[in-house]
Amino acid sequence: MPIKYQNQSDYAFLAWISQHPESGHPLDHQRFLRFAKTVCVYGAKRWLDYKYFKARVITNKPYIRIDLLERLHERLLDFQEFYEAHHYPSYEGTGEAVYFQEGVIDNKRYSVKISEFEYAKGGASKETLKKATYF
Repeated sequence: MPIKYQNQSDYAFLAWISQHPESGHPLDHQRFLRFAKTVCVYGAKRWLDYKYFKARVITNKPYIRIDLLERLHERLLDFQEFYEAHHYPSYEGTGEAVYFQEGVIDNKRYSVKISEFEYAKGGASKETLKKATYF
């Protein structure tokens, strides 16, 4: 039977911090990444507050270097920013169903309006791509 943890971010934090987070070993790095991803996925915003992060780390590792602590928190913020960033292609609603396809051909970005049928089938036809705007 699978285990369900009530507070995933706290569990991931303890899995990371209970090892040797300051060693620089690849497994320690992997545990930090798991912690950061858990913070992002479960929206555990309290970890993004430096005071909270610092207090929790120092409680478990009182002799950790402050410069390392600051760097780790900055990385956590970077991961959160990365997680919340929209990916391409991004879509914006206009109130009516209008379909576009965007991509890259010959190292140039393009955009072209496509039909609902083309959208449902997974992409623009060769004829439609001839009408694309390149930029």
